[in-house]
Amino acid sequence: MDTAIYYGLSTVAQVLASAFGFLVAVTLYRMDSIREEMGEITEVLRKIMGEWEQRGPDAQEQARKTYMEVMESRDSEDENLKAVKARLRYSMRWTAGTITACLVLMPITPLATGRGLWVLWAFLCVVVVVAVYTLSTYITLASEVTN
Repeated sequence: MDTAIYYGLSTVAQVLASAFGFLVAVTLYRMDSIREEMGEITEVLRKIMGEWEQRGPDAQEQARKTYMEVMESRDSEDENLKAVKARLRYSMRWTAGTITACLVLMPITPLATGRGLWVLWAFLCVVVVVAVYTLSTYITLASEVTN
């Protein structure tokens, strides 16, 4: 009976670690693409600023409008990047906490007998519930990354 709890805790830790590893890879890829988009926006801004100085007042007004639109786009991308980083940190904390709980409880499982076994089953249930919540943070982050 205690081996079921031990392997249950081990499985939860392994599933979270592998899922988080995949999530980090996808998130880093998205963060890189956001940075590339911000670099492209910066190039557009440089071009606008160069044209702004060379043209007359009408062109300068159009350049100002375009500049403001591009700046809003850049600010939006910057906010996306900050949001993704914050979500990743949040998911990482939940993952680390859940895996730590598994690693702390695993060595205790052979020591439990009788009533102590039921306590371990209760801990396993709590760990599984927390792991499900942690996976839900992954889904939230993945949906944010894919947008």
